[in-house]
Amino acid sequence: MDETIILKRFADIDLNDTFFDSLKKDYPGFEVWFEKKSKDNSKAYVQYTNNCLQAFLYLKNESGEELTDVTPARPACNRMKVGTFKIDAHNTKLGERFVKKIMDAALYMKADEIYVTIFPKHDGLIRILQRYGFNEEGKKGEELVLIKNMKVLTGDILKDYPLLKTTGKRKFLLSIYPVYHKRCSQTLSCRTRKTRNMN
Repeated sequence: MDETIILKRFADIDLNDTFFDSLKKDYPGFEVWFEKKSKDNSKAYVQYTNNCLQAFLYLKNESGEELTDVTPARPACNRMKVGTFKIDAHNTKLGERFVKKIMDAALYMKADEIYVTIFPKHDGLIRILQRYGFNEEGKKGEELVLIKNMKVLTGDILKDYPLLKTTGKRKFLLSIYPVYHKRCSQTLSCRTRKTRNMN
């Protein structure tokens, strides 16, 4: 059973999959938006289990744009939006795996902050995001606006993830042969976890 997270074109993802039913219900116009993304060759992170879609994550670079559709409005900065994020976790660590994808993308684009708008009813997903440093900073209609500041350390290792304070700390590197790491041995390649040094 392959549970690899892959980056896939919208055009190659089945919009009729029952996985999307709740998104269609919560967001009028979701299907129109999805078709638009299909035509402009956009991609999303997905995971399938036994050929069933279990997770979907779309990220958008909104650097240099002021956020005027949220209350309070936010000034322009190097910002990444978690555009669409849904998981069917079933008591797994799937949420955390996708949070890592979000953080990796934010580090790659050198984001100052990450934000997501989310309905309060999605309390499980909200708890996961809050565990990793997202805070409620406003509203967008009926949705909450959760923001993670990528420039500030709190001293909480989970909330600060993936940032590390290394000043005055002893540092060690532990290497693990791929054969002893299940995911690496399956994919034949293993990238080290990205961290940003906060001095």
